[in-house]
Amino acid sequence: SIQLIIRERDRVYKVLSSIESIKAYPSDANFIFFKAQDADNLFSKLVEKDILIRNFNRPGRLQNCMRVTIGTPEENDLFLSALTEILAP
Repeated sequence: SIQLIIRERDRVYKVLSSIESIKAYPSDANFIFFKAQDADNLFSKLVEKDILIRNFNRPGRLQNCMRVTIGTPEENDLFLSALTEILAP
């Protein structure tokens, strides 16, 4: 189970890192912390697609920061699919 989370975390991190408008930070935990251009808007659009992640957007160091917990491969696929769809030009 731990190996699955590690593989999935690496996979999600790689995809997040490849998205130009996102700055993903490496993690040794079961989540990935990242910065988006408009976290509040992104958060609400993800919620509309039944994807719930943590929105830490506050003035200062956490401005536009978000956190996604690593789930099952299927849950991660749903998150990544929704995210890329929302951020598509």
